[in-house]
Amino acid sequence: DVVPMEITVESEIPLGAGLGSSAALSVCLASGLMGVLHQVQGAAEDIFNNLQEVHRREVCDFAFLSEKILHGTPSGIDNSISTYGGVCRFRQGSLNPVNLNTKLRILLVN
Repeated sequence: DVVPMEITVESEIPLGAGLGSSAALSVCLASGLMGVLHQVQGAAEDIFNNLQEVHRREVCDFAFLSEKILHGTPSGIDNSISTYGGVCRFRQGSLNPVNLNTKLRILLVN
């Protein structure tokens, strides 16, 4: 089944700012389109409110593919952090959560 749709994206983040916005958009689109697909297929589960690990991995993989199209040879960290969130250690393609006992104060400037 084909579901016609139009997706418009607007952003004030400057292109090439290094903030991972393309990965965040890729994750957003991958998860949203996966949710639409599940609804069209009549899946009983609501992945919008119950994103299981298997679906999260698929979203991350699709976002990584998008990043490869956009950037050539991405590391995978941007789409991984955008998918799983939090503070993580990313080494040689492996993502591990890091527990912090303190709050971080971050200032982004352009």
